[in-house]
Amino acid sequence: MPRTWGYILIAVAAVIGAGALLLPVPETIEVERYEPAPTPGIRQPATPPTPSRARQKAQQEPEARKPPPRPVPMQDTTKTRQLIQPKPKS
Repeated sequence: MPRTWGYILIAVAAVIGAGALLLPVPETIEVERYEPAPTPGIRQPATPPTPSRARQKAQQEPEARKPPPRPVPMQDTTKTRQLIQPKPKS
């Protein structure tokens, strides 16, 4: 009985596959896209500064010095025992 169910399943899959190949495919629709013309009321992006302006600006504003980076604290990686110094007797 289980073998017949396998044959039925394969037959149904074959019918579905053949039907998918034989049925007509819907017509494809091509959509045309276009960019709208720029409107006269909208501001256009600003032009980049010229080299002479960049030099003038650099001369006017001196650079602030950055403090040197702090050193990273070192960890003890020797895995040795730390001996505590005894307190002097008073």
